[in-house]
Amino acid sequence: MPHENELPLTGGAPPFELTCLIRTEHDFATTTRHAAYISITDHYKRCFIVTGSMLHQRKALATGWTFKRTPDKDTSYLPCSQFPTCIHLDLLHHKLIPDPLLDDNETRVQWVGEEEWTYRTAFTVSGVKSREGGASTLARTELVFDGLDTFCTVVLNGKTILTTENMYIAYRVDVTTVLQPGENELELQFGAAFLIGRRLEKEAGGPPLFCHNGDSSRLQVRKAPYSYGWDW
Repeated sequence: MPHENELPLTGGAPPFELTCLIRTEHDFATTTRHAAYISITDHYKRCFIVTGSMLHQRKALATGWTFKRTPDKDTSYLPCSQFPTCIHLDLLHHKLIPDPLLDDNETRVQWVGEEEWTYRTAFTVSGVKSREGGASTLARTELVFDGLDTFCTVVLNGKTILTTENMYIAYRVDVTTVLQPGENELELQFGAAFLIGRRLEKEAGGPPLFCHNGDSSRLQVRKAPYSYGWDW
């Protein structure tokens, strides 16, 4: 049986794009210093592969996603509750946190934004053959992310292909030589933007920048301010 994320390529490897729809902003907080950890706005965020041609196919990477706290063992991976997803929804689904919208629970889940989290999935690309040296026979193939929050390391088949620090822009990576026959593993390693912002603020020296709402460290990172509270 084909893999659930298999891309059927026929006719000599026609062009295609591989999409990964991610919506992971879930602004639970109204007064907390940071609301959500993996927060990629309210819009669907896609990553996709595009080959060099006037035509292409599109395949969403919407299945097979699992997650864990980055420092934990690989045996700690749990299935995502849905996709697009949010770290709070996934933790809530597995009864690992209380509902952040009830009572004062939002103060009890602040630790989520101070942890690093890893998401991963696997997909196959049928019709891919390796040249000598292991390079793919596909045409130029790019992995495109419409948005990643905020500090993210993207690993494809064990190779780091991208590091990000800005959730407002899209990223495009040539992965032609990284794709392999059979299963390909995609991993997204999200850093704790709140802690990184605090570190950058300390390294900058001097008094914190003026901030009328939310934690002042948010001004050090390219992350949507509503992640730190209800208002911009």
